[in-house]
Amino acid sequence: MDPKERRRYDNEQKRKAKIEADLEPEKFLKDYMEMTKRHVATVAQGGDLLYERLSGRVTVEDGD
Repeated sequence: MDPKERRRYDNEQKRKAKIEADLEPEKFLKDYMEMTKRHVATVAQGGDLLYERLSGRVTVEDGD
């Protein structure tokens, strides 16, 4: 692989890693929602009620 192709490949890998890191919070939220749906379905079938608490932190970025 010549240096130009190698640089292009490295940049693509960095871009993919950044996109994956950006999507990580969404994946966590989606997984938690699925887990909650399973808990609710279990309770609907006569299981014990389960309470869990989720807290989050939000960062507001202002362009000023």
